[in-house]
Amino acid sequence: MQSNNQPGAATGNGIYTDQASVNVFIDNNKFQGTHSNASINFAGLTPGVQQDIIIANNLMVQDNSIALTNTTNVKITNNTMLNTQGSSIFIAGGSDRTEIESNILHNSISNGISVNNIFDPDDNTNIRAKLNSIQGNVVAGLNISAGSYGTTPPDRRLDATNNWWGSASGPAPIGTGDTVIDPDAVAEITPFLTADPTDQQTIPGNMLSTGPIQRNGSNVQTIIVDILNNDPLTVAAIEIRGFFMGTAGPKTPYVHEIFNLDPSTKIQKIYFVSDFEEYEFQFDIIDTDAVHISVWPRDISGNLLPTQRILTSELQPISSLTPIV
Repeated sequence: MQSNNQPGAATGNGIYTDQASVNVFIDNNKFQGTHSNASINFAGLTPGVQQDIIIANNLMVQDNSIALTNTTNVKITNNTMLNTQGSSIFIAGGSDRTEIESNILHNSISNGISVNNIFDPDDNTNIRAKLNSIQGNVVAGLNISAGSYGTTPPDRRLDATNNWWGSASGPAPIGTGDTVIDPDAVAEITPFLTADPTDQQTIPGNMLSTGPIQRNGSNVQTIIVDILNNDPLTVAAIEIRGFFMGTAGPKTPYVHEIFNLDPSTKIQKIYFVSDFEEYEFQFDIIDTDAVHISVWPRDISGNLLPTQRILTSELQPISSLTPIV
C-alpha cells in the first residue's frame, strides 16, 4: 500500500477504521509511501467496539505508525518497521490488552513505541511489549506520557521486559541504548536482551518447542499453527510433534507430521486440545532459518484467543527445555 493521501474521509491512512471491527487479521502487507497519518489506524470512537485484532508479518518502510485508540485485545507481532515517519507503534488512549511482540522497530523519527492519551482521555491498560528489536529511534524506544497508563488492580504494570534496545547495556537511562521515558514509573524494563533477537547468529538451532502450555480451565478448544516459509528459494523440511500431559507423569504423543513446505508458502494446521490439562508442540525445521511459526488458541465459537499465542522467537531450543522424545 502506498501513498493513500488523496482528499476524502480517512485520507492519509493505509488501512483505517473507526467503526465496529472484530476478529480482524492484517497479515503480510507492504506499506511504503509515506501515508501522512498512519499505515494502519484503528481509531475507535468508544471502548470495546474494535477488538480481537491481529497485525502480523507486515513490512513498513519509511511509512507511518500502527495507531490504536479504544481497542481491546490487539496483537502486533512479527512486523518490520523501518524509518517510520512518526512513532512506529502509537497507542493513543482507551486501549486495553495490547501485545507487542517480536517486531523490528528501527530508526523512527520519533518513538519506537508511544503510549499516550492524545485521542482519548481514558487510560491505556495491560500492555505487554516483549522480544522486540528496538533501536535507533530519535526520541525514545518507549515513551509513556504522564497520566496515560493505568495500573490499578486488576490492571497490570506495562511489561517491557526482554526487549533489545540497541545496546547490550540496556536502554537509557540504565544503559546506552534507546531511551525509555516513564515519568509515572509504570513500566518494567528489566531484564532486557543483551543481543538483538533478529540476529540469526543468536538462534542456537532449529529444533524448537513451545514448552508446556497449561489450559488452566480456559475455554481453549483448538489451536491453530501457522507456518510460513519466508525463504524465497529453499524448500523447508518440517516435523511437528505434539504431546499432552496431566498434572503428573510422562508426555503422551498425539501428533506427528512430517512434510515439505515450498518457498514463500504458508500453511495452517489445526489441533484439538480441549481435553488436555497441559500440552506441548515441538518443531524440527531443516534446510532454512526463514521459517516463522505462530500458535494461536481458539475457543469453541471459533474466536481467536491471541493472548496465549506463541511465536517462533519465543520457542525454546529443546536441549535447554525438554528432552527430545
